[in-house]
Amino acid sequence: MRKMNGDDKDKKSFWYTLPGILTGIAAIIMAGVALYDAVSHDEPDRPMIEEFNCVPAETGSGSQLSWEVIGATQVTIEPGIGKVALKGTKLVRPSETTTYTLTAENKAGSVDATASVEPTKLPTIEQFNCGPAETGSGSQLSWNVSGATQVTIEPDIGKVASTGTKLVRPSETTTYTLTAKNDDGSVDATAELVVKPAEPPTIEQFNCVTAETGDGSQLSWRVSGATQVTIEPDIGKVASTGTKLVRPSETTTYTLTAKNDDGSVDATASVEPDLPTIEQFNCVPAETGDGSQLSWRVSGATQVTIEPDIGNVALTGTRSVCPSETTTYTLTAENDAGSVDATAELVVEPEEEQAVISCSGVYGGNGGTGFEDYVPPDSRICEIRVRSGDWINQVQVVYKTQNGPIIEAPPHGGNGGTLQVFSLQDGEYIEQITGKYGLYIDSMEIVTNMQTRRFGGSGGDNYYSLGCEGCEIVGLLGRSANYLDALGARYKSPPDI
Repeated sequence: MRKMNGDDKDKKSFWYTLPGILTGIAAIIMAGVALYDAVSHDEPDRPMIEEFNCVPAETGSGSQLSWEVIGATQVTIEPGIGKVALKGTKLVRPSETTTYTLTAENKAGSVDATASVEPTKLPTIEQFNCGPAETGSGSQLSWNVSGATQVTIEPDIGKVASTGTKLVRPSETTTYTLTAKNDDGSVDATAELVVKPAEPPTIEQFNCVTAETGDGSQLSWRVSGATQVTIEPDIGKVASTGTKLVRPSETTTYTLTAKNDDGSVDATASVEPDLPTIEQFNCVPAETGDGSQLSWRVSGATQVTIEPDIGNVALTGTRSVCPSETTTYTLTAENDAGSVDATAELVVEPEEEQAVISCSGVYGGNGGTGFEDYVPPDSRICEIRVRSGDWINQVQVVYKTQNGPIIEAPPHGGNGGTLQVFSLQDGEYIEQITGKYGLYIDSMEIVTNMQTRRFGGSGGDNYYSLGCEGCEIVGLLGRSANYLDALGARYKSPPDI
């Protein structure tokens, strides 16, 4: 053990002094502080980017950035995104190739990572609008889309082609939405079709009053907002405002129909018929100078008849008549409202030295109505018209006078069977008519001085014969309805030939 010298004793005695003790304490404190700083204030680490990449979005629309960062106090992604959480995803649809940079920072510094994204190629809606249809009815949607795998239009249309048109007629204002899709996403466009409330025509008036003339009825109407106005039956297209004189022969309901692009409306007016009007009925000498001619003109009738011996006729016409005695003809016009009559008298003056005409008996059934042909003076039979089948349906005599005019006697019987015409030559006359009968006349065999002609069927249980030796048959008599029920003849001595 070394012995202390005087210097060592001085040194040792210093540390035992107050200044020495204080100095030692200070040294210990400084050493502790230095050790604390060394232990508690190590240099921090910079952030760690564990993931930053880009994959197609699960929806198939755009791309998805994914990232995860550890130890950062702030994370940003640029361009166009900004601050984000330490971990997350972001759907992006850049229009061009874009490199996204993720920056993670803390006190120790910052670190970067990049991810490159190819641009999405969304469809392009080049046109989608609504305009009037070319037909002028409804409206037409038009569209043109490129780059789409599917195009739809709603409501009520669904899938369509990339380019096209569609006629639409919605009942109310409608906004149509076109959606174009591909693998990168979808885009929309809208077109609004404004529908004005439908404005069909308005029938302001449609009625019927008695015509001011007292003849017939007058329809009156007034319509607004129509492109076409019609009145039926029997009138057709008319102006929007007007009147029309009508004379229906039966109760008639007239219907006025007004139309435009928004629809049509109807109105009716019922018209009771007036009595028929007999505008003319008279008897004048025939234009040929032989016999007389009845002339008539009737309006508003459903049936017109002239009696005796004529029956149903048209509303307007003429008829040659040659009665053997003074005759009053009665024209009767009928419709639903009733009937009216008019008469025309034909006065027949007795002729001197009139040839005596005799009548045979009548053979056949008891049905039908009786008839007897008038034989015009100085005439001969030039034609016999027969309608027949299994029976004689109808017979009619045609005369030719010395002056040349043709006079037709009324037809007797119905309109069934087949019409046959038996013409007689000049100088030819009928000597005899024979045949068979039952309820009707079954057959006729006409025998002239030159030939024989047969008509009708093969039935009949009874035989008849008209005429006599040396006689000329000049007319017929009998009974008829739908058939020739019974037959007789008028005859005289044969002419000198």
